[in-house]
Amino acid sequence: MSTTSGVRARVRTLALDVKDMTAGLEPGEREAPGGVGLDALDGFGLVHLVLYIEEEFDLAVLERVGSADWATSDDIADFLVREFPELAGAPEGPDLP
Repeated sequence: MSTTSGVRARVRTLALDVKDMTAGLEPGEREAPGGVGLDALDGFGLVHLVLYIEEEFDLAVLERVGSADWATSDDIADFLVREFPELAGAPEGPDLP
């Protein structure tokens, strides 16, 4: 698994958890492949997700977000890998179905 896919898996898990807590998940969404759609999250949900990401990766992300345009959890993961090169050595996330 590449660094990007490992970060994507970890961010996907966090996005699913936050979306489930704040907006609810569609049936089968947790099992669906690919990035998690973030359109159902309001500003509160997105801030929650960023705070979880900061804790998971031990990074200060919130101040670097600015006007980031994220449609999916994969967009966030790509942003993290681009903005934080130190993630290249981060442990990889779990293999998700």
